[in-house]
Amino acid sequence: MTTAVDVESALLTLFSPEGHANPYPIYDALRDSAPVSFHSGLNVYFLTRYADVEALLGSPDFRTPDEEWADAHKPGWRDHPASVFMHTSLLYRNPPDHSRLRRLVSKAFTARRIEALRPHIEADVKRVLDALEEAGAGGEVVDFQDIVSFPLPVSVIGDLVGVPKEDQGQWRWLVDDMAKLFDPVLDDETHAKADKACETIFAYFWELLAKRRAEPQDDLLSALIATRDGTDALTDDELVNLVTLIFGAGFETTTGMLGNGIHALLANPDQLDLLKADRDLAAGAVTEVIRYDGSAQMVLRIAGRDTRIAGVDIPAGAIVTGFLGAANRDPERFEAPGRFDIRRAANRPLTFGGGIHFCMGSAVAKVQGEILYNELFARFPGFRLAGEPRRRSVLAMRGFDHLPITL
Repeated sequence: MTTAVDVESALLTLFSPEGHANPYPIYDALRDSAPVSFHSGLNVYFLTRYADVEALLGSPDFRTPDEEWADAHKPGWRDHPASVFMHTSLLYRNPPDHSRLRRLVSKAFTARRIEALRPHIEADVKRVLDALEEAGAGGEVVDFQDIVSFPLPVSVIGDLVGVPKEDQGQWRWLVDDMAKLFDPVLDDETHAKADKACETIFAYFWELLAKRRAEPQDDLLSALIATRDGTDALTDDELVNLVTLIFGAGFETTTGMLGNGIHALLANPDQLDLLKADRDLAAGAVTEVIRYDGSAQMVLRIAGRDTRIAGVDIPAGAIVTGFLGAANRDPERFEAPGRFDIRRAANRPLTFGGGIHFCMGSAVAKVQGEILYNELFARFPGFRLAGEPRRRSVLAMRGFDHLPITL
């Protein structure tokens, strides 16, 4: 049996370079010895089993840390732009505000709208693969993240939201700085970078808001402006916050997913051969990527009442974090969870969340992965890794900063 000291050490290791590189053995150890773990220094309970994390996501007894919670528990949080964004965003809103805002945005992510995006996504995939071929035509080692994993989703979600093509290239490192705010172990420098990034992004969208109000386009921002200027109670602050979240989250997690998937497929050539032989396996491959090495690794909730999980008492008001990546490798839910299997049956990972906060853009991300994985390996059969990849220095949003490949 692992001692409490060992558990706390293991939890901190997850947020270190060792954990960033490979959190899964640590997840397994925690799940085996202490599926509900408590870190006294962080004052957070951590869940690692699928059933417990699934319940956390769907239960009305757990709420998100909204601005009311932040006012009571985080003195000075309103002095930090990144904290203001996080605690007032749709991601951390609770009903009834969450219900109102999600209803307005959900119209952009209907099944019909997403299917209508498919030809545009196919064109974007062709464009980034053309760029990849040009960069690596002479056998050069190129960075897949720079040429494909970032430009593809930022173009898809940028066009949907209304960010002009000429403005889309600046966002990768700004959003990367903001994403680090989701890890519970932060230093002052990281927080300051997140604040600066958030200020820059908000300033951009306030300016774009003024442009779209003067000259509406066929995009989500213009549609939300029309709602704002109509009958629904949507403030300009809410509007800017919404488009910032949709745009940033829309490419951030997908960039991670695409690179993680390429790495998993190349590391498992038997599964890559299956995909090459049957294009219809692409959807299953994307779902397995999301389970096996998902870009979203954790979710935060607040206990709304005294409760008990796996024999551990959790008091009302406690901070509870579910490790999505650990839940997706739970052997009680998935057979041989450490095996990458694109034909896995009944594959329902928790990476996109659950309950009222289930990710609205999940289908858009999946379509991008399906099209890209099929077209990439059909076009470049010799595609392979060409050096040591470098993982991002953040656990919450798992992915690669650098993924060297050759054609």
